[in-house]
Amino acid sequence: MLEPRPADSWCITWSRDEAPPGLLRSERKLPDDLPGVLVRGFVANRAELEARWRPDAQDSSDAALILAGYAAQGSEAAEELAGPLSWVLWDSGRRRLLAVSDRTAHHPWYFRSEGDRLYLAPTVEAILDAVPTSLPWCPDGAAAQIRGGAPTRGRTYHRGLRRLEAGEILVVDPHRLVRRRYWALSPGPMLARRSDEAFAELFRQRFFEVVEQYSAGPKAAITLSSGMDSTSVAAALRHVAPDSELTAVRWVAPSLPEADESAGSEAVCRRLGLQDLVMEADRYWPLSQDGPLVSRGSPLSSFFAELLESTFVLLRERGLTTLFSGSPGDNLLAFNSGAYADLLLTGRWRTLGGDAAGHLGRSRLTSSRWALVRNLILGPLAAAYLPDWIFSGQGRGPAWLKHPKTAAGAQGPPSPRFWMLPGRHRRWRMLTEPLLPWGLAQVSAQAARLGVEVRDPFADHRLLELAARLPTDQSTRGGHHKIVLRKAMRRYLPSEVVDTHWKTYPRAISLRGLRERETATVWDLMTDMRAAEAGLVDEESLRADYRDYLEGKHSNPLFWHTICLETWFRRAFP
Repeated sequence: MLEPRPADSWCITWSRDEAPPGLLRSERKLPDDLPGVLVRGFVANRAELEARWRPDAQDSSDAALILAGYAAQGSEAAEELAGPLSWVLWDSGRRRLLAVSDRTAHHPWYFRSEGDRLYLAPTVEAILDAVPTSLPWCPDGAAAQIRGGAPTRGRTYHRGLRRLEAGEILVVDPHRLVRRRYWALSPGPMLARRSDEAFAELFRQRFFEVVEQYSAGPKAAITLSSGMDSTSVAAALRHVAPDSELTAVRWVAPSLPEADESAGSEAVCRRLGLQDLVMEADRYWPLSQDGPLVSRGSPLSSFFAELLESTFVLLRERGLTTLFSGSPGDNLLAFNSGAYADLLLTGRWRTLGGDAAGHLGRSRLTSSRWALVRNLILGPLAAAYLPDWIFSGQGRGPAWLKHPKTAAGAQGPPSPRFWMLPGRHRRWRMLTEPLLPWGLAQVSAQAARLGVEVRDPFADHRLLELAARLPTDQSTRGGHHKIVLRKAMRRYLPSEVVDTHWKTYPRAISLRGLRERETATVWDLMTDMRAAEAGLVDEESLRADYRDYLEGKHSNPLFWHTICLETWFRRAFP
């Protein structure tokens, strides 16, 4: 039965040979012969659809709009709805249950089928509480975690528990259980415009349209850094809703100057006239709250989970329940390692020479011509045109992973089944990265538990589709990146943000926790490991990598994902 409780902790348990009486009703009373619906997220293009579907004038809810759309178009209504909107609908006339996942799986559905019984819930934990037997962990999911990725193709971190993928519908009736796609990201033909300014105008129009549809009420907050993504969302919100009260949550790091973004974010605050709410991010390093913040549902946890948790608590205390962010702007427009290979293959060799020289003059990572050729030309060519299992041995995973073949099977996303230039191939991989929807859903769920709704305009499918069709030189050129976004937002943001091409990253905060203050916790999680007992991890190899990290021989904290997995094993499978 459906038992709504705080933080989406309900689970539908349905025996398919019976009608589920009382399930899935909207807030208004519905006749028994009409469907009921549950909604997570919101409809972005509401005004457009109201004119077409004409929902009940007495009910302005998204549920009523979906019911009107379903009456007019059946399940095809999902194709018309924009925004991070997932919904479940019971059609009593057809004895059919539909579960619809939004196009980025921002609000996912999890399900398990046991004979004629279906379990469906918005969280893994709700299903774990409802099923009569415990569900073991999934080897593919664990291997993906060790690699720093996430499960693919509808898998989860538990055996026998599935997840609806982005843009997917689950149709269940007494005779069948079927999953089908109503949307999938397609690159389409590459866009052509006469100038950078024309591309910038195209992007700005689409971006402002999405942000206006995402804007929420008279007041909201936004996490504001010194980079282009969050500042662009803030500027767009101020432009489309000039009278709204917008609060900037600025994360500063006074004790870690190398991680402090306060100068750029403060300039944006002044320019846009935002309310200023400052948090000292250097107080919330990884593991500062008794180990990684992992749930029973998955081992996923970011370096900044503690900081996010404290941010959501503070916002709720201030009465701010809607928070905007700039995620996942990097996936759409950040530096593209295939840009120079594109120039080579399309015969723009003079441009390639000039851009390469500009890149060498600005790059912090590529210090020689050979490194540029190896990393930014030969590497992207191999990634685009050689089979995945050949290219750089990517299926092997880190040295401490004992079963690389399992890891390869869990990696994803698969290469597109059509030819494209290396730069577009690289952007495609970034846009279809399996960790993207898992990360968005994790942050949304963490916020929802504390009464805050997170809105990510850059995750809207219309911007994803636009980014997939942009020429590579609109994201990367001569060592610069996010070209089209910078040009689109130049007159809305301070020059010190638009013209700064190397953003300050808060990496030093993670170093404070993992290399300085929480080393005892890390060593404990690398000792007598459950993951080693399970045959997943070579404990000595992992510990050797961490020693090298502590000694400064490398700065790649890939081991983080393994200690999160170990924490999950110890807490979820005691």
